[in-house]
Amino acid sequence: MRYLLIVIAAAVIFALIFVLNALRIALSALRRETPADLLERIRSAESFVSTDSISPVFLSVVLAAEDPRFYEHRGFDLKGIKHAVAVNLRERRGREHMRGGSTVTQQLVKNVYLTPEKTFTRKLAELFVSLYVEKKLSKTEILEMYCNIIYYGRGAVGIKAAAEIFFDCLPSELTLNRSVTLVCILPNPDEFDPVVYPEDFVMFREITMQQLLKRGCITEETADLLRKETWDAEAPEIRPVS
Repeated sequence: MRYLLIVIAAAVIFALIFVLNALRIALSALRRETPADLLERIRSAESFVSTDSISPVFLSVVLAAEDPRFYEHRGFDLKGIKHAVAVNLRERRGREHMRGGSTVTQQLVKNVYLTPEKTFTRKLAELFVSLYVEKKLSKTEILEMYCNIIYYGRGAVGIKAAAEIFFDCLPSELTLNRSVTLVCILPNPDEFDPVVYPEDFVMFREITMQQLLKRGCITEETADLLRKETWDAEAPEIRPVS
């Protein structure tokens, strides 16, 4: 019994040290730049684009694929994690084709506040910062920052650069087909480039379309039309179901 108590006490102490270390990392990151300061910095960039100037089709697609419960959670989505794990296991996806359970807020925090290292401490720190960011900023502000800082491949950081480099158009001119293309690239920009790795891109594009179908964003008819289009086609007649 005494040994059991010693083991339990050691586990509690270890867990406490783990949590305190993650909290220290989170507080240090927030001291360097508050959410309000971060928002101001991103909005002051020459490449900044407000959500009003981004195609609503793109915004719908990116949320449907990356964080369908964005307007319901407060930075952390346990249901989303469970769903992502279940789908990845059921469909036996390889690591490069997996969808994670991180919310848009968590992805934003990982990119601007923390390092990309895959440790439990960093992940817990990410959770702490995400909860704080959600408390201090509106959903529109968080989505706006996310679209402007995420990496889309080919050196394109932010939706303005991505629209210009991939399609020579404005963010407001992104069609459904082009929006799906960019969203498919997001999980792994280096591996899902439609020109460099067309087979991987087509595979993940189909996975993304299946997600859009399940969430009622597009119809089967629209999905079939998308499959017939090249990745960079304008396809102005194709639109999501409202």
